[in-house]
Amino acid sequence: MGCTQSSAFNYDSNANQNDGSCIAAIYGCTDSNSLNYNNIANTDNNSCIEIVYGCTSPSAINYNPLANQSDFSCIAQIFGCTNSEALNYNPFANFDDQSCVYSIPGCINSLAMNFNPNANQSDGSCIFPIYGCTNEFAINYLSIATIDNGSCIEPVYGCIYNYPFVLNYNIEANVNQVGPDDFSDPCQYDFGLRSSIQVCVDPTAENYFPVADLNSDLYNSFVASNVLINNDVCQFIYGCMDPTAYNYDFEAGIDDGSCIQYEDLIVGCLNEDYLEYDSLAVIQNESLCITLVLEGCTDFNAINIDVNANVDDASCYYNFIPGCTYENAQNYNIQANLDDGSCILTIMGCMDINAYNFNSTASQDDGSCVEYIYGCTNSLAYNYYELANTDDYSCENVLYGCTDSSAFNYNYLANTDDGTCIAIIEGCTVSNSLNFDFSANSDDGSCIAKVLGCTDSTAYNFNELANVNDNSCQPIIYGCTDINAFNYDSYVLEDDGSCIEYVYGCTNSLSFNYDPEANTDDFTCENVLYGCTDSSALNYNYLANTDDESCISIVEGCVDFTAVNYNLSANVDDGSCEYTIGGCINNLYLEFNPDAQFSDGTCQTLLIPGCENSLFIEFDPLANIDDGTCETPRVEGCTSLIADNYNYLANDDDGSCTFNDIMNELSSANDSLIELNDLVINCSATLEPIYLDLVEGWNTIGFTLRSPQDVVETLAPIVDQIKIIKNNDGQFYWPEMGPFNQIGDFIPGQGYLLKMNTFIESYYFPITD
Repeated sequence: MGCTQSSAFNYDSNANQNDGSCIAAIYGCTDSNSLNYNNIANTDNNSCIEIVYGCTSPSAINYNPLANQSDFSCIAQIFGCTNSEALNYNPFANFDDQSCVYSIPGCINSLAMNFNPNANQSDGSCIFPIYGCTNEFAINYLSIATIDNGSCIEPVYGCIYNYPFVLNYNIEANVNQVGPDDFSDPCQYDFGLRSSIQVCVDPTAENYFPVADLNSDLYNSFVASNVLINNDVCQFIYGCMDPTAYNYDFEAGIDDGSCIQYEDLIVGCLNEDYLEYDSLAVIQNESLCITLVLEGCTDFNAINIDVNANVDDASCYYNFIPGCTYENAQNYNIQANLDDGSCILTIMGCMDINAYNFNSTASQDDGSCVEYIYGCTNSLAYNYYELANTDDYSCENVLYGCTDSSAFNYNYLANTDDGTCIAIIEGCTVSNSLNFDFSANSDDGSCIAKVLGCTDSTAYNFNELANVNDNSCQPIIYGCTDINAFNYDSYVLEDDGSCIEYVYGCTNSLSFNYDPEANTDDFTCENVLYGCTDSSALNYNYLANTDDESCISIVEGCVDFTAVNYNLSANVDDGSCEYTIGGCINNLYLEFNPDAQFSDGTCQTLLIPGCENSLFIEFDPLANIDDGTCETPRVEGCTSLIADNYNYLANDDDGSCTFNDIMNELSSANDSLIELNDLVINCSATLEPIYLDLVEGWNTIGFTLRSPQDVVETLAPIVDQIKIIKNNDGQFYWPEMGPFNQIGDFIPGQGYLLKMNTFIESYYFPITD
């Protein structure tokens, strides 16, 4: 007798019968001086740990990695900002962790107009707006508002009083007026008997009824006499009535002292995840949220110090307590913080050796024992027993088939019907029989042989023995059997009286002479020719046989568009055309035709009257019509009175003058040779100016000076009266276009066309140089 369980603490190898004395083996450290001593262990497993005292905090300056038991000697290494000028300066820190946050002065209130999102320290510079309705036409217009907050309420005029005696209460109205310019009471009243409705006449009340208020402009004595005034029914809206306050309430009628000024608002960090969280703050500023909250053990003498924690969560422990730290173990020690390997796992299971699910490793019976149930355990077998947990080798294979003995396809070997049973259907099963039944599966001897032929009794070749029509039937053909008829048919077997006589004519429906009665074409068809068939019309077409309404009536008259009596409507010339004579009708031109009736553009050469004979001194090379001015015959020679060879008969200087004598006489004189040349060349001492009368309009003139001169400078004195001047080459000077001068210089003796705006009498060319 003894303990026969080999895993027991008191196992007796000599015992052959268990006497129930087995003690479970509890493994652990059995040395009471060890760190992980287990007082319930009865079997040492060599897990004992020697106690070593020292600083066990890894973040401490004097951390001892070999120590396993704290002696409270740790010297803390405190991380933080060590700069006293920083916002998050930590006076206890002895190691700077580069976390310093420096002051950024500014407005830190996000409601201010000059809010600085980067600022983290208020400098008192905040400028606050006044929010409200800025629409002066709204009923809640706030004149001092600087920023519109979208609260404007558009006025809706009408009766706003909801009383039984008011007939036209308007639920949409918010202004008790008839209209924007009519301030009278819009309400309509009907009291009947004296009303018992109580009304409020306190102007600060929400339900104020001014019509019954003696001090109101809307007071109505009739209405007031029909209601009961009782200010106990007044309803008030309390709130902040200061429009400059943060919590201004437009609808409030009585100030409840709750106003909060913008400058009194507490700005801070509203995020509880940060150390800087301020529960009193109402305005969030993320710039003030600096340090995230990290919970943990913050005591540097604790074994489980968390160097990153900044909020202690009371989780510190200072000595190692060995034990089982596995919560599901039988010997779990909630006080232990150092697992000593002593955990005894609880193994739940069936501990009945005679049960089907006996678990030899179970340490605690969980009531799950199941007894043996024998049967076929193959779920695919025919006789599968779903409750069996132990196979008794009785399984049979599943054989599918028809199990109905009365069925056409009954299978006596099948044990599982598969729904394939087919009922017996009797009939003719010969496929080429007349009465073959494709649905029959049992022949009953009723088959009839097929006989092919024509089965139509009305057909020409009807076969009374045939029972299957082979499409050979030939119908009896009725029709016309008269060989002289239009519709004679040689295949017809019996005349039906339908014969038609021949009718000859044109059978083409598109032809001019189409005959709808004809059935036989006689080749007389004529093509349709469209055109005018009226012989009296202008466009009569003798070939046309079909009028297309295109005839044009003859209209006689002059058809020459160049004639004065041209008739646009005429299409036949009757010889009545009359013509006018074209030509130059301007008598100022050489081509002038006194018989011309209209201008044909032939006027080209302006008339230039003058002497056309070059043998006379009056000769004008530009003249094209002689005006009888040739008077003085031309005598060439020296015309200078001071010349040696002066010819008093000469009137046309030929440049032959010599001045030897006068040169000698002037050698000692004060006059220079230049002055002499001026006298000679310009003949200024003897040449008289030539006067011209310039008429309004075109003038033909010749340049009478002896030396070329600039056109613009020469005509400058009369430029305002000039329209245009041009030479024989078509070059011009047009004062209205500015100083642009195509002509350049006047050439002595050359002719010019000059158009004047006004008349100038006795004009002469001035000498400009």
